[in-house]
Amino acid sequence: MKIDIIMKKPILLLFTILFCLNYLKAQWIQTSGPAGGNVSCIAYNETTIFSGTNYGGVLTSNNNGVTWNSTYLKYIMPSAIATNGATVVIGALDICTSS
Repeated sequence: MKIDIIMKKPILLLFTILFCLNYLKAQWIQTSGPAGGNVSCIAYNETTIFSGTNYGGVLTSNNNGVTWNSTYLKYIMPSAIATNGATVVIGALDICTSS
């Protein structure tokens, strides 16, 4: 009898997981960008979404991703973006400057 209870628990757990997976699908909505290659990192603060791309540098959106704007940081390849209020910190592998 104890073996039956032990065997029923994993089967019940598996059934529950499979049943719930159907309801756990993410609801993604395609936006118009950001254009600039693959997105390598993303962060947000109260008003702005920051996106780091491989070929477009850092892009920003002030309207929940409907439109994206280039920043003066378009010549870097960011690997991390962090925000704390109005402070934005960007980590990059290589920084290229333009004159």
